[in-house]
Amino acid sequence: MLKGTPYGINEQFPEEIEATRRKLYLILRQARRDNKKAVLVRDRLYVDGTEVRADDQAIPGLGPQRERRSSSQRMASRNTSGVETTHL
Repeated sequence: MLKGTPYGINEQFPEEIEATRRKLYLILRQARRDNKKAVLVRDRLYVDGTEVRADDQAIPGLGPQRERRSSSQRMASRNTSGVETTHL
């Protein structure tokens, strides 16, 4: 009934689970880009039927994981002229 409206329903989890899910979202998106079946259930990620943990450094079969950078870090890396800029 809410389809096409500005309203939606999302699950709410405790902060500990939300923190784990935030780490797993990056892996989830990468797995889906690699055409793998990836499902996030509560605070567990399954890629092709195998559980992947947030603290795993290298996930077999997935491409390299990129680190997330904040917008200020991205802006700093773009500023190559040596002149400091201020963004409001």
